[in-house]
This record gives sequence, C-alpha cells and structure tokens, in this order.
Amino acid sequence: MLMAVAEASKGFLIDGYPRELKQGEQFELEIGLAKSVTFLDVSDEILNATDSRENQVTLLLFRAKLVRKHA
Repeated sequence: MLMAVAEASKGFLIDGYPRELKQGEQFELEIGLAKSVTFLDVSDEILNATDSRENQVTLLLFRAKLVRKHA
C-alpha cells in the first residue's frame, strides 16, 4: 500500500519512523532512499505538554504546515 501512495503523490511524511537503524535500512530496501529528512529536536517539556487537546491540535497544524511547505 505504501508503494501505491508513493507512486501516486509528490511525497509523504512518515512521523516517528524509523526509530532504529535496522528499520531505516529495511525502508531503503523496500521503498528507496528518502529525498529529505526533517529531524525535530523537541524538549521533554514540550512533548509532555502535547497531552492536552489544545496542544495536540497545535502539533497537528504544525505538521500540516510542514507537509505543505515540502510538498
């Protein structure tokens, strides 16, 4: 299914993957090399704040803007 999405779009965002080197290597074998990678270094304080509904909405909007910017 991921290959169908990849072929039919300009790109896609994978959030939180890969978490381990082996997962990244498997992704490259099955899908291909990533054209770009965005690493967000966020403090534990901010990550823990995402438990509230308001902060979850803010995080989703940020991700949507990031996707539009790089599409």
